[in-house]
Amino acid sequence: MTLSPIEKSDWKRVGWALKPSMIVLIQPMFLEHSCENVRLTVASCLSWIIALTSPLQPYNNDIMKEILLLIVETLRGLNNITLPTFQK
Repeated sequence: MTLSPIEKSDWKRVGWALKPSMIVLIQPMFLEHSCENVRLTVASCLSWIIALTSPLQPYNNDIMKEILLLIVETLRGLNNITLPTFQK
């Protein structure tokens, strides 16, 4: 599957569809969730949002730092390939 970046002119047409998810996923209740599976799912969704909105930056720098830390922490936890979360 190939992802093509959303052109700035297209963002106005499709951005409204992503906006609710973009707002909810960065709430502390999700970014700091205690369940590893929830954090993995949130990290996965946020990485798709970042990829889809590229080259635009979907969040401010502080939130992007939190998201990238979440992604790195989540990837660090996937060292056991036998766990079901590894497949995600």
